Amino acid sequence: MKTPLLAFIALVLTSPVALAATESHGEEASKGLPQFDPTWFPSQVFWLLVMYAVLYIVFARKTLPALSGVIDNRNNLIESEMEEAERLTTEATTVQKEYEGNLTTARQKATETTLDVEQAIRDKATQVQNDFRARAEKEMAKLEKTLNKAKQDTMDELETIVADLTAESVKKLAGVNIKAAEVEKIIGNLNSGNTARKAA
Repeated sequence: MKTPLLAFIALVLTSPVALAATESHGEEASKGLPQFDPTWFPSQVFWLLVMYAVLYIVFARKTLPALSGVIDNRNNLIESEMEEAERLTTEATTVQKEYEGNLTTARQKATETTLDVEQAIRDKATQVQNDFRARAEKEMAKLEKTLNKAKQDTMDELETIVADLTAESVKKLAGVNIKAAEVEKIIGNLNSGNTARKAA
């Protein structure tokens, strides 16, 4: 590719027009700027085309493919990052949904557990209260029985004491000997009569 281009450039430089322009250059250098001299136009156009061709070849072979590769790589990188971002967003959404579901389940379980504990406490308290009431009633019945027995024993002792005192008083006051057992029998009959009247 480079050899034909160099041959073409050498051919153009050795052409009669180029040689004539080179010869007249020395003669007309003092007349003005050479780029405005019409005799230089073919050479300027030629070098313009040569530079355009060189730049085109350089850009087409190296610069433009390199830029295109960089742009493609950047586009691929952006696309991959967008796909990764979408994937991460999807995963984050899934994780958030799972977290919210687990949180709701945990709250429901906590509520159910709390209700179960409260119900168990109420049941236990009711059971303890019933057991205490039953024991209290049993103890009260036992205490009442004990009190009735003590009351009966006390009454018996009082009757014996009253009978003894009555027998002694009658003996001292009236001079009559009366047995304490007879007095107790009389007091017992009186108490029975009083009890019957109260029951009636």
